[in-house]
Amino acid sequence: MSNAEGAAPAEQCFSDKQPLLSGGAGTEIARWRSACVLVALVAAAASAATAALAVRAASQRGAPPFRPVQLASEEAAAATTAAPGCKGCPPACCDGGCEGAGRTKERTNTLLLAPKSGSTVGTATWSTETCEITPKQPWGAQGPAVEVAVQKERVNLVVRAGRKNHKSNAAAFLKGLVAPCNILAETWLRDEGSPKSHQPEQLNFAAVGTLTIKFTSKTATLPNFHVGQGHMNLGNNWWIGGTACEVTKEGFDLLCKTEEGDRVRFSTLSSLDLDAQHEEAFIFNLEP
Repeated sequence: MSNAEGAAPAEQCFSDKQPLLSGGAGTEIARWRSACVLVALVAAAASAATAALAVRAASQRGAPPFRPVQLASEEAAAATTAAPGCKGCPPACCDGGCEGAGRTKERTNTLLLAPKSGSTVGTATWSTETCEITPKQPWGAQGPAVEVAVQKERVNLVVRAGRKNHKSNAAAFLKGLVAPCNILAETWLRDEGSPKSHQPEQLNFAAVGTLTIKFTSKTATLPNFHVGQGHMNLGNNWWIGGTACEVTKEGFDLLCKTEEGDRVRFSTLSSLDLDAQHEEAFIFNLEP
């Protein structure tokens, strides 16, 4: 799976050729932020220069000002603002009630987030802001489209939706993010110490919302948190990301700043010394 055109090269965010600088998470964050900001500035400058040349050429011909053509995938991603409490199909509605069409089948897709040893989770909530599903696929037909529950101290984020890969779902997941600087794929998409894929090209569905996790003594609120599920030869795979998140540890951790000023670190299983089954997609813990 290759990077989409215009995406930030993976080596801009992490590199397995150079070890992380010492000095703690603050140094990691500064390193990744600098790389991502530089990539964004270069992309913006190139886009502005292209637009300026087009406007100048049009004025010389006496033609109306040039207006960039929006790609279909960009249109799909831009149209994902849902009305609160809306029942129906995405992207207009995200609360469920979309039956799908034909012989499509709704699945119960569960993203399991396990707290790192020593962390205790009490409750968790989720509020969906935007969503995307492959056309004609069901979304919350048999219950709430997206909900969160805590079972055995693990956060279970359940998405009731059909499973069919589509580019518009990946576009909705990536909207507002700088891939791969602030996204993370689960463990078995990675091999031999380096990410196997830097961003999704297609997903079964995507949702963006606010994830709130209550620990024993603190609450972690993660707004604009992105969740998506795709499919590869080995089966279904999960992606997470956020505008307040940055990839660390050579692409195996995602460090997300909370509204409360703390940080939640999401880790892939291969980056931890754990004898765990492939059940949890990510391990997480709260950091000051």
